[in-house]
Amino acid sequence: MGLTNIFLFIALSGVAMGEDKIATVKQGDPAPFDGTLFSESAAAKLVVDMKAFDEACTIKVDNAVAIENANSFHSLEISRIEKETQKEMHEEIIRIKDDTIWRNEKLLDKSRGPASAIWFGAGVGAGIGLTALSAWSLSQIAQ
Repeated sequence: MGLTNIFLFIALSGVAMGEDKIATVKQGDPAPFDGTLFSESAAAKLVVDMKAFDEACTIKVDNAVAIENANSFHSLEISRIEKETQKEMHEEIIRIKDDTIWRNEKLLDKSRGPASAIWFGAGVGAGIGLTALSAWSLSQIAQ
């Protein structure tokens, strides 16, 4: 059928360009112009083949368009789902990090309480006491 369609396209391309001439002749009549002579049944077959080819092309194109539309929709859905999943994952990560920050702030607040001031004062006092004791010991050794 492919070769027939190519021949049909070539044979009828003149029709599409407006160069066709049609003349009805009977057997034994001289042809009024140069060209290819088709019987009525051959001409009818060409017309039917042309229409069938056109319909087959339309079906193939419609099928290809439907497949591409389905593929595009599928890709779009995958992208949408990936976006939603990424958004949910990032929101969960942010929530976990916010919880960690909150817990660390609470721990820091506890370490800044009055007990830490007492320990700081005791450390300073112990440092001063040790320094004074060292100075007195050195003065005793020097005498």
